[in-house]
Amino acid sequence: MDETTMNGTEVQEQQALPPYLQKKEKKHTKLGDAFHALWPVLVFLGVQTMAGALGGVYAGFVMARKIVNEGTFDSYDINQIVLEATTAIAMPVLLISSLVSIPLFFYLFKDDEKKRTEGEILKKHAVTPLTLASTFGVFFGLTMVSSVVVSFIPTGAALNTLNSIITDSNRVLSFLAVAILGPISEELLFRGIVYRRLRDCFGIKAAIVGSAVVFGLVHMNGVQTINAMFLGLAFAICYEHTGSLWYSISMHIINNGLTCIVMYNNMLTEQGTILPVAVDAIVGPILLIPCIWLLLKKDSKVNQY
Repeated sequence: MDETTMNGTEVQEQQALPPYLQKKEKKHTKLGDAFHALWPVLVFLGVQTMAGALGGVYAGFVMARKIVNEGTFDSYDINQIVLEATTAIAMPVLLISSLVSIPLFFYLFKDDEKKRTEGEILKKHAVTPLTLASTFGVFFGLTMVSSVVVSFIPTGAALNTLNSIITDSNRVLSFLAVAILGPISEELLFRGIVYRRLRDCFGIKAAIVGSAVVFGLVHMNGVQTINAMFLGLAFAICYEHTGSLWYSISMHIINNGLTCIVMYNNMLTEQGTILPVAVDAIVGPILLIPCIWLLLKKDSKVNQY
C-alpha cells in the first residue's frame, strides 16, 4: 500500500470517529503563545515566594523567642528583628531557590530546543572579536544609560533594605547567590526560555523588548525595574548575535559581581551609581551608538559568521 492510500485510509478512519475523538489541529493564538512563553516566570515567582515565606517563618520564630525571653519589645525592635532575620536567611534561601530553579529551567530550555525545527534553532555563531566587542559595548553602554535614568528615581525603602541585606550577609554566600547562581538561573529563564519562545511566535524585535520588560518587572521596585529592563535588552541582543547563553550569562555575572564588590566597599556615589552621572551620560551614548550600529548593519563584519 502506497503512502497516498495510507493517508486516505487514515482520513476515512478519522472521519468515522465521533467529533470529540477526532484529531484537531492545535490552534495558536497570540494570548496562548504569550502564556506559553511566560508561564515559567510564574514558576520562578512561585519559588521566590516560597523562599520568602520561609524567611517570614524564621523572622516570626525569632520575634516569638524574643517575647519569651524579654517579655516585650517596641516597634523599633520589630523592624530590627525582621531585618536581622531576613539578612540571616535571605542568602541561604536565595541559594536554595537558585539550585532548585537551575535544573528545572535547563530542562525546559533543552526540551524547547529538541522541539524546534532546524530553521527555528538559534544557531551558534563563530563569534569574532568584533562581535564580542560590539555586544559587550552594547552591554556597558546600556548600563551607563540606565545609571543616568535611575539617578533621577528615589531609591525607596525596598532597595535600601535589599542593599543592607547584601552588604550585611556573609559575603561568600551573597556573592555566590547574587553574582553566580542568580545570573545562571535568570539567563536560562529570561533569555533561554522566555526570549526564545517570544522570538518563535512574535519575532526578534518584539522578543528583545518583551523579555526585557518582563525581566524588569519581576524585580518589583522602581530603580531595579528600570535598570533590569536596560540590562535585559543588552542580554537579549547579546544572545541573539552570539547564539550562546554563555555570553549573556557572563555579562550578567560581570554586572552583578561588580555591583556586589562596589556595595561591599561602599563605593557608590550619592546618586547610587558606580561612576559619576555626568560620565555615564557622556560615555554611555558614545559607546552604545556605534556598537548598536555594528550589530544591526547587515553587511557589517559583525554579521559575517
